[in-house]
Amino acid sequence: MGAVASSSLDAIRSLFVHYDIDVGIYGVRFSVDGEWTHVIIDDQMPVDEHGELLYARSTDPSEIWCPLLEKAFCKLHTSYEMCDGGQTSEAVSALLGGVGGRLRITQCHREDPSKYFRALRQARACGWLLTTDFHAVTGPTAGGAVVASACAARTRGKCGESVLPSGLIAGHTYAVVRIVEAHGHQLVCLRNPWGSGEWTGKWSDCNSGGEWTDSMREAAGFVGARDDGLFWMSIED
Repeated sequence: MGAVASSSLDAIRSLFVHYDIDVGIYGVRFSVDGEWTHVIIDDQMPVDEHGELLYARSTDPSEIWCPLLEKAFCKLHTSYEMCDGGQTSEAVSALLGGVGGRLRITQCHREDPSKYFRALRQARACGWLLTTDFHAVTGPTAGGAVVASACAARTRGKCGESVLPSGLIAGHTYAVVRIVEAHGHQLVCLRNPWGSGEWTGKWSDCNSGGEWTDSMREAAGFVGARDDGLFWMSIED
C-alpha cells in the first residue's frame, strides 16, 4: 500500500468506491483474477491494550485509509493472519489491476550494474510501479565469487524481520521513488513504507563520505538528513 501511495494517491482513492463516514461503512474494490471484486467493511479496528492500532497505520492518526484498506484486503482473504507475508507483485495487482512481475538481479547485472539501472529506468519511463526488496547473500555466487555475509541481524523489525547491519530490512518491500543519473553516478531513491529505518551506507542521509556535494544535491533533489524512510542508494549497492 505504501508503494502504491508513493506512486499515485489517485489510485488509492479509486479503491474506495463508496463510503459513509458518519455511519462508518466503506466499500472497497480489489482486482481478483482480472475482475474487480467489492468488499464492504465497517470502521471497527483491532487494537492493543493501549488502544493503539495493531496493524497498518499512518504516522498521521487522522489518516484512516491505510487501516481501512488493510481490513478490506484481509476480509477478502478471510483474516489478518492469512495476509501475513506474501508476494508484493500479487498485492500490487490486487490494488491496481493488471499483471505484476519480477526483475531478478543476475550475474550479468552484478558485473555491470548499469544494465540493471537502464532496465529500471525503462520500466519507470513506461509508467510501471516499482518496488524492491533485499535479502542477505552469503557463500559463493553463480560466478564463483564470495559475497560477504550480511546475515547477522543486530535487531528485529516491526514484524520480526531481520535488520541487516546496513540498516536495510531483509524481505521487506521498499517503493522505488526516483531513478537519477547525474555527474557519472546512477542513483535510486527508495522509501520505507514504515516511515523510518533507512540505508546507512554510501549515499545515505548521513553523508559520511561526503558524496552529497552541492551539485549532486541539486541534480537529485536531495533535501538533507531526515528520518522519514526516504533514502538514496547507488545502483552498485
